Amino acid sequence: MNIITPEGPSDADIVILGESPGDEENLSGKPFVGPAGRLLFDQILTAGGLRRSDCLVSYVHWQMPPGRKWETIPEDDLGMFDTKTLATILRHPRKAIIAVGPYALDFLLKGSARVLKDERVTISKWRGSILMNTYVAEGTPVIPMIHPASVLRSTGYKEFEEDEDISSDRGSLHYKALCQLDARRVAAVVNDSEFRPPKRTIHHAENCSWAELMSILDQVERLSPESIAFDIETFAHTITCTGIAWNALEAVVIPFTEVSGWTIIQRQQIISRLMDLLSGPSKKIGQNLDYDVQHLAQVGIPVTNVWLDTAVAHSILYPEIPHDLGMLTSIYTLEPFFKDMRKEVETADYDATQWTYNGLDCCVTWEIGHKLYAELKATK
Repeated sequence: MNIITPEGPSDADIVILGESPGDEENLSGKPFVGPAGRLLFDQILTAGGLRRSDCLVSYVHWQMPPGRKWETIPEDDLGMFDTKTLATILRHPRKAIIAVGPYALDFLLKGSARVLKDERVTISKWRGSILMNTYVAEGTPVIPMIHPASVLRSTGYKEFEEDEDISSDRGSLHYKALCQLDARRVAAVVNDSEFRPPKRTIHHAENCSWAELMSILDQVERLSPESIAFDIETFAHTITCTGIAWNALEAVVIPFTEVSGWTIIQRQQIISRLMDLLSGPSKKIGQNLDYDVQHLAQVGIPVTNVWLDTAVAHSILYPEIPHDLGMLTSIYTLEPFFKDMRKEVETADYDATQWTYNGLDCCVTWEIGHKLYAELKATK
């Protein structure tokens, strides 16, 4: 097998990191020249105004794996190319690295592309995230992208390198549009020298006292914001906490379960204050809010002035694209994928991780809601 060395300016601002060469790359000696490569450069990256000549194009593994299977690569070879790839990336400062496919993202996140299948990142979830603190490129924005081979597969083209992380579900035809969106996101990051990821503040029971949380709710009530996004978390069909956000960068999360140091009366009082806000004049935004509203009603908390359901609004505008909050977050915000935080919930006793997760849900829902509303108005 030929060794396919990186191509492009060694000091390029953008590094495009793929997984490994295919047949046409092996024959030509150049990276990304097969069908997937042509799609990547001719139709995807051009959406962001990105040109191949301005990028350093490389692979994690510089040889086509025997039988096209990563499992067949000898450990010594994999380690050697891991070292070469790392040296190539770190040779010069970069403004962005595009991780094309799950193996490339695994390498950047963990320092190795050889991971067990059940530990491999799910590229369809992480795509579009702007990751600033990866193992390989600390402080350099890394933007994961679905492998263009998966786009080809979704449109019926079969001769390409397998990307085992993408299923051929009925929604796969939107992969190309998502890749183009991610290309525009790369361009925005590269062209903005002041770019910083959003810093959201989540107030909850581990970083605030009961009195501080009460004070925050009082301030929000006095502010009387035009709109509030809300979200609940449940365990075994029971509400464990409820959060609200009154802008895109700040949320407060109120636990419904026992909290160390809080009395029953304190918990009742703070939930009552939350009830005042949810039944107040502010317009309410939620994601699949029918679920939340019904659960809150069961515990005697009415939600009034419901204004916009982000899932419903998105389904009206783009019925062909999934409408889950993870997808909407990747399209309408700069918040990196965080939905896996929910996997850490194993009991009803929430902690900082789960409260932060709930607060982030509220913040991004508020942000998404207002952007979707602007799109809905523009379609009239």
